[in-house]
Amino acid sequence: MSDREPTDSVRRPLRKSNGEIDYSALTVLVLDDNAFFGRLLQQIFRGFGTESVSVTNNPEDALLLLATDRYHLVIADQMIGTHVGSDFISRIRAAEGQPYQQIAVIMVSAHTDADNVRRMRDCGATEILAKPISPGGLLDRIELALKAPRAFVKGNVYRGPDRRRRIVTYDGEERRGDPAGQPDTPKDSS
Repeated sequence: MSDREPTDSVRRPLRKSNGEIDYSALTVLVLDDNAFFGRLLQQIFRGFGTESVSVTNNPEDALLLLATDRYHLVIADQMIGTHVGSDFISRIRAAEGQPYQQIAVIMVSAHTDADNVRRMRDCGATEILAKPISPGGLLDRIELALKAPRAFVKGNVYRGPDRRRRIVTYDGEERRGDPAGQPDTPKDSS
């Protein structure tokens, strides 16, 4: 079942001239089996100025919507009835050549222990948001996902946003050998 609002086949630019997100141009697909939560997200997005929010409780319907309409963002629950949200995200990321393969995906879950967070991250979720959600928490994740998107990685095992969040520089002595793969030569101790 899908509570669908029409979207334009050609999306308006998402950025205002000042670089901020134009929430009135944002198009969102929500995948959640809880009708109350879907309506709650629609109301939160309306508060942000976003009117184009499609809600479905079925992963197959969500894939059809992604294939036929253009969205900027997907919000998906980790558990959708008997389906696992991370399987849905993995299918999006594996959809080679589809315009939605690199879409920003915020996965929501009441189960945010380290193993579940790792599983959601490893399936290709762009951001993870713990339930119960707040408008501020959702806004923070949207800003992270859309204002400064991470590079999209296509590896043998993983497809999705680069999982590294920070660039760490090391100012100390290099002890792992020559970066070109040559072993270190012993230093003269005299």
